[in-house]
Amino acid sequence: MEKLQKFLQSYPQARILDIATGSGQFIELITDLNDGYEEIIGIDLSDRGLEIGKKHFSGNPRIHFEKMDAFAMTFPEASFDIVCLSNSLHHITNVDPAIEAMSKLLKPHGMLLFNEMICDNLDIRQISHRLLHHFAAKIDRELGEVHQDTMERAAIIALLSEHSGLVIHDAWDLEYEHNPTNTPEEIASLCQVVDRQLGRIKDEGKVNQLKSEGEVIKEYITKNGFDSATQLVVLMERLDN
Repeated sequence: MEKLQKFLQSYPQARILDIATGSGQFIELITDLNDGYEEIIGIDLSDRGLEIGKKHFSGNPRIHFEKMDAFAMTFPEASFDIVCLSNSLHHITNVDPAIEAMSKLLKPHGMLLFNEMICDNLDIRQISHRLLHHFAAKIDRELGEVHQDTMERAAIIALLSEHSGLVIHDAWDLEYEHNPTNTPEEIASLCQVVDRQLGRIKDEGKVNQLKSEGEVIKEYITKNGFDSATQLVVLMERLDN
């Protein structure tokens, strides 16, 4: 976290955009690490997520939420110092126009900040997170939603290098405090996530096909516990004037 904090503090009075913000979880991390920003705007198409974010940050006049499509943003070009995309890269099928749109919003020497959960080099408890996430992604795909499995660290860096046209300024694993143990209640709640995901499928035959996979995941979590998967931060700099 210290490295991310130093980066954020290197942009005093920054205007920050968080794309696909959901309920503003990444904005909360930003504000926990640095209070020296001018404004943070979170955009998303989820009404529920935006309402949660607005309520949570209602006491902070420097944080705003707007319903907006990441592929049809209406902000002026070169209007942000930092543009963020957190844990959403694997929801994008066509990366080129997405990164191009993000890049246009950067001021000269501004930064794109990607924060993405990775699927490799996880310990046995972190694998539980990967299993849960990939199961949810499979359910989403069954329902016609864009949700790919998370990627390996090297694949993320290669994808961004090939499709952005920007320079990778830095990349590192995001360090956070790990949860050493899980209570029985936490394990039960995590297992319920599997059942809730299955409940989204209305085709009984498809549910029966996925149920055994869900049971394997619940058994793994119960035996090994759960911890959040490692996340990779990649900074890409706009160098043109």
